Amino acid sequence: IIDGGVASQPVPAYGTIIECSGLESCKAANMFARNVRRVSCDAMSSCQQSTLIFNNPVDGFALACNGALSCFGASIAINIEAPPVGMVCDPAIPSKDIFIDSIEFNGDNSAESGIISIK
Repeated sequence: IIDGGVASQPVPAYGTIIECSGLESCKAANMFARNVRRVSCDAMSSCQQSTLIFNNPVDGFALACNGALSCFGASIAINIEAPPVGMVCDPAIPSKDIFIDSIEFNGDNSAESGIISIK
């Protein structure tokens, strides 16, 4: 974790944690990540006007934009990728659902003028 910046902490068994915890941290960032557990944009104007793309988040994924103006005007995409074309699932292996724990926009004007997609 870097105050005023962004840090990524790999946690192999549980997914990566991304924290943008300083004033205007991750502002206007282009962030592309896989296997993410948690993203926190908790400071004022953190992740503002950013492009945040998360592919195949881990089970229990959480996104928090809780600082004032955090994620304001951001474009956020959470993508759960399908198997490659031609791949057939083994019916003997049970499928596993992916659950999103939470998506929070609790700061004043957080995520205002932003776009979020989940597919």
